[in-house]
Amino acid sequence: MYLPKDHPVHEWKKAIETCAGQCVRRTGAMEGPLRLECAFNFAAPKRSAVGHYRHAKPDIDNLLKAVMDALTDAGMWEDDSQVACLHATKVQSDSAFAVIRVTSLHFKVE
Repeated sequence: MYLPKDHPVHEWKKAIETCAGQCVRRTGAMEGPLRLECAFNFAAPKRSAVGHYRHAKPDIDNLLKAVMDALTDAGMWEDDSQVACLHATKVQSDSAFAVIRVTSLHFKVE
């Protein structure tokens, strides 16, 4: 999929890469299987919508792809194939922001 250079996703990915890069410089790249959790918060069009799930564009898979690409570029992990568990939500909020958490999965699934 082609995205023009001025598409807003590029600025968003750069912001994620910058934040993630700060973490990587402190802790180093993560190894082994990982869990990725993303909460995408969008500014609600009206106060009554705050706290409700968002069921409009952008598609959650496209948001996740941008996050995973940015985390790979930041050196958070060697490859996004390390993500073995994933949880993501889109909700309406007072303001737009994302909460991204990556944790290690060093235990056996039974």
